[in-house]
Amino acid sequence: NRADWQYTSVLPPLRFSPDGGEVLFLGFAACGDNKEKPWTNLVGLALDRIGSGHALSASDLRQVTDHPTGRIPACITMTSFDLSPSGDFVVFLGTPVVESDGKTPVKATDQRHMTGSEVFVTRTDGTSLSTQITSSLPMIATQAIPVPAP
Repeated sequence: NRADWQYTSVLPPLRFSPDGGEVLFLGFAACGDNKEKPWTNLVGLALDRIGSGHALSASDLRQVTDHPTGRIPACITMTSFDLSPSGDFVVFLGTPVVESDGKTPVKATDQRHMTGSEVFVTRTDGTSLSTQITSSLPMIATQAIPVPAP
């Protein structure tokens, strides 16, 4: 019983915008058309909306990414992300949209778009598409382990 803009879960990590006015998170939904391949997007929410006592609406969520739903390669299931030091870019792990040659789109019949993991980058202002920047089958991306500062 959710509207098409609503997510069923918020996945970690949570990151704050450089100005501290917004929290960024992965919105997740694995129901309906997305039972086999969860629908995820990077979403921003102004901090002043949290705890306001008012129900959220679609206009409260700022879509950084806008991946379609369904069991298709363009439905990028994201599993982790982090912001650049400036906060202008986000790097994330997601299911591949490009073959290992780095340019051929993944076919809907290729299981790799369901289970693979590659590194993507996009702008946090929502003005660019998610761009896959890795595509090597022998080097499958996994969630990064944070390294403490010296």
